[in-house]
Amino acid sequence: MIKINLKDLRRQKGVTQSTVAEFLGISVRYYSMLETGKRTPGFLLAKRIADYYGVKIDDINFFDLK
Repeated sequence: MIKINLKDLRRQKGVTQSTVAEFLGISVRYYSMLETGKRTPGFLLAKRIADYYGVKIDDINFFDLK
């Protein structure tokens, strides 16, 4: 299974980091670190991110450094 990175999901949805971060209740800086693989979300945040993008947690590559 090929996992999708957060940046690709966000671009496919056509939203900004700011929009996603606001929806999740986190800072833009923290969301940016999630996209670049500098931070890994806990389970609850990972679930909220997956729900936001309409995918399963297992479909997201939280370790991709693109």
